[in-house]
Amino acid sequence: PLELMAARRQIEGAITNLQVGESWNLPGKVGWVKRTPGGYFVQGNGGFTASVRTASEAIAAAAQLLVKKGLDK
Repeated sequence: PLELMAARRQIEGAITNLQVGESWNLPGKVGWVKRTPGGYFVQGNGGFTASVRTASEAIAAAAQLLVKKGLDK
């Protein structure tokens, strides 16, 4: 839980500031997040994808990728 909270804080500002069409690479090269007209698209290495409507959902999905990467080390 603490790792997940730290990951969320790390990416929250970057994701909420994205404009439509912009993308942001997640730390550690675990994937990226792109702002779309309908919400956000989260793509992780290894085939994970998520298409979500809100910034909060995108932050949660991206944080899960960061935590998983940390746990895989």
